[in-house]
Amino acid sequence: MKRPPRWWAVRAAVVAATLVASVAAAVTAVATTQRSSPATVAAAPERSALASTQLHPDMVAGYEACKSHVYPATLPGNLAFSTYLAGYANSAKLNSAAGLGFGDSAFGGLALAHTLGRRDNLTAAHPNGLISHTCVRVRLHLDYQGRREFAPVRATFVTFGFMPVTATVHLEQLGPRLIEDCGATPDIEASPDCIPITAWGIAFQRDEAGLRNDFWAVAVAKLQLRLSDVVVNGKPLDVGGSCVTDGSLTSDNPLEPDALVLTGGNRLYNPTPAYTTSIVGGGALSGDVTIPPFTGCRSATGEDLDALMTATVSGSGNRVTLVQGIMCNSETNGTCIGPRSDHRPRVAPLWAIAGGGTYSATAPVNFSMTGGPVFNCPNTSMELTTTNTQMRPPRGDLATLKWEIGECAGPADSTWRITARDTGLQPQQQEAGVTEGGIGPFVLEFSRIGGGAPCTITLERRQRFSYTGGSGAQLTLQSAAGGGSNQILSDNCGIVQNPQVSLPSDVTYQFPTGPTFTQMVLG
Repeated sequence: MKRPPRWWAVRAAVVAATLVASVAAAVTAVATTQRSSPATVAAAPERSALASTQLHPDMVAGYEACKSHVYPATLPGNLAFSTYLAGYANSAKLNSAAGLGFGDSAFGGLALAHTLGRRDNLTAAHPNGLISHTCVRVRLHLDYQGRREFAPVRATFVTFGFMPVTATVHLEQLGPRLIEDCGATPDIEASPDCIPITAWGIAFQRDEAGLRNDFWAVAVAKLQLRLSDVVVNGKPLDVGGSCVTDGSLTSDNPLEPDALVLTGGNRLYNPTPAYTTSIVGGGALSGDVTIPPFTGCRSATGEDLDALMTATVSGSGNRVTLVQGIMCNSETNGTCIGPRSDHRPRVAPLWAIAGGGTYSATAPVNFSMTGGPVFNCPNTSMELTTTNTQMRPPRGDLATLKWEIGECAGPADSTWRITARDTGLQPQQQEAGVTEGGIGPFVLEFSRIGGGAPCTITLERRQRFSYTGGSGAQLTLQSAAGGGSNQILSDNCGIVQNPQVSLPSDVTYQFPTGPTFTQMVLG
């Protein structure tokens, strides 16, 4: 399967983060007001994986450097991007989870985010000793029928546990509502009142071959929530035309405490779920969203309904995870449908699974360490388990994996026991029935049990895969450049300095039959 070049991955990371940040606020609002809707997803709420005060130093340093850089006023390569997004959000007040962008017209259909704006680049040596880092910045506006908002969502919820309420939820950028009031592309920052959504993709190159690249994405948005067409217990409730949050939605994130911030990337210990690391063909980002109090909710007779709307919707700690589909832009027309002036993505971040169950296969595996030994493991097994689902965004893994490796032959007639922590498949994209994505992160432990003093090397690894289901299903662990990445957790063997483990050749596990994964294809 053809993979986009690395520079494209960086740009995709930026736009992915930006779009996810934009939609996330709307998702949280809908989730907070969606308990009785037939489209509510029966799924356990996610917990925040990492407190914002524990942001990784690389991401913080990269963000500060990229943000402070003075970018040229004009640059070539102005591109328009679009993508579909769908995912899940928690309601902290209702202790439930809900979905957005899939499965029911109540969600407004698939959430298309269309970007307009300029892409800026910066490549420079990095002060912490990395060979270089690259910043990609985009500034954009939402565009829904000429308005700077996402498609309004008609949501039904239960207030105070007993009163059914239906309302239309709008997620809007602060400032003018019409995109035409903010100037034409690429001069979308012409008006100071038109605050653009800004995102940075930050890539760190850690060796000269470029094989150890880490990506971070940070998106910052100033967005407000507006409610309209409210119906309480079947009767219209006039809240006026300006029932909005008092300022921007925010996140508990010290990078930008007064804005909505979502982060993501491919670091093994990234605070987002494991499946958020596939950026090139789509991926997911996460964060916590706070909805501020409401203001301007007044009826034609002057009744003040701010307190009611605030008590119903506003609050903090709403965890959001959004999955972004494959990017469509003017340089990757093969990913798009429609005329070039009106691109739309060909695929959506929705997956269905058929043939759920548990399947097993065996294959020999060789591990090699850069500048070090090769480990030959003749009798390994892979167990794949999944369940049937309808078209929806993956809440985590498409399938779970149990990888049994066992005893392996090492250098100088040594014997090693290699174990792997159970992990899962995270999809990235599908082409011609072949699904590609990532496995992990998972822990590999190399323990010498013979032919030398006992010692252990432990590392955390991500591994790329390709999978074909049905009769003669096969799961291939890819060996090509970029096919995996490691983080060393501990090493008391001293075989090589900072050992990096790779697969010298593809490893294929052949199943007599296996589950089928299907991605939604449009057009």
